[in-house]
Amino acid sequence: MNKNDFLKHEHIAPFINYLVEELKGKRSIAHNYQMETKGKSNKLIDWNCKNVFDAYSNYEWPFSFKSFLEQDKLWPEELYDPVKFKVKGRTYDESEVVLSILSSELRQAVSDGNTQKCFECCHMILDWGGVLGGEKSGNLRFLLESKEYLASYLQQIKMYFESSELTLGSKYTVNVSGENYPIKMNAGFTKIYALLCDSFVIYDGRVGAALGLIEKKFYNDENIPQSEILSFRFGKAKNPKVNRNPSDETYEFKALHSSNPIHTTNNIKANWILDKAISSLPNTISFGSCKAPLRALEAALFMIGYRV
Repeated sequence: MNKNDFLKHEHIAPFINYLVEELKGKRSIAHNYQMETKGKSNKLIDWNCKNVFDAYSNYEWPFSFKSFLEQDKLWPEELYDPVKFKVKGRTYDESEVVLSILSSELRQAVSDGNTQKCFECCHMILDWGGVLGGEKSGNLRFLLESKEYLASYLQQIKMYFESSELTLGSKYTVNVSGENYPIKMNAGFTKIYALLCDSFVIYDGRVGAALGLIEKKFYNDENIPQSEILSFRFGKAKNPKVNRNPSDETYEFKALHSSNPIHTTNNIKANWILDKAISSLPNTISFGSCKAPLRALEAALFMIGYRV
């Protein structure tokens, strides 16, 4: 199914209209929870939002990563420690500045075919997201194993996801130097692709949980049955006390797992739906007035989906 057919689908188009009404402030998807603090503290932080735009306004998430950039002056002075080569922040504005720099650097490295720079940019992005892993397992291992062809792989990824011929399918592959490679997709690599490709959102477990929560409210408000083509998958939290499953006695949502194609399908659906919703907003209303509207909406969903 291509993008146009998907967006016109009898179950998708009404959901987009519903979401647009929420983003315009004509509906209220209020949400609240208690958030665990990091470290050994047992303290809980109260968090709430009156609607999706309010969730964006209440965004706060700390990040810290090692910089590989030779041009240290690219980083704002207040966020960069030149002694430890560390970039730190916690607000949406700070994240937006940092991600904009990382996106620009990654896109240039991919355009130049600079494999080493691609590796360093991907390393920083994964580190920023807290999903780098180690050399023996996780995303860093994949980066190291694919380093030789990483620039070519990312060039193909960008063309693939930005192609007007992109369709939803059971298998997603790119051809690098005559060999087909399955697209690597998880909570880490969605961050890399989001900074590399146009109209691409970070689809992690929290964003999936938030979309599922909104989807469930859509079914209840419109009094319609759950749709398989719409249903978004959530990601389980590392902390077993944190529930990200929007399911209830009426609606059942499935979890993301190690399947790259399933995660990719959910990411593409989210890309198409959220981009369409954002493009339907006047540039003076809520997310339409933001510098990076799609990134701001993604951040709002990230906050909502911490606990559902």
